Amino acid sequence: MEKHLYTFFIAGGSELAVRALANFDRLIRPRLEGGCTLTVVDILKEPRQAREHRVVATPMLVREQPLPVVRILGDLSEGAKVLDQFGLTGNDGGSVLPNSRIAGEKP
Repeated sequence: MEKHLYTFFIAGGSELAVRALANFDRLIRPRLEGGCTLTVVDILKEPRQAREHRVVATPMLVREQPLPVVRILGDLSEGAKVLDQFGLTGNDGGSVLPNSRIAGEKP
């Protein structure tokens, strides 16, 4: 079974960060049979982590394992797109809102 490691970079307890974490729990956790490890990094409290991981905007979810590393910026509200990027099966018909985009994707 693959090990799933995620890091969520947030900036304080904003509404966007809270929504992103809730969407992670709704979309991703249920699809990982063996569970996952999620580390939440508040870049306001740990700015060094932001620099080391080249975080320029939040919230940003980074899948560290399994490879390849995948970064998604936003509140994860575009469920189908998020699941596709992580290679997870199932589609909840996630809403299409402008708050999430894949890192590097043009708006």
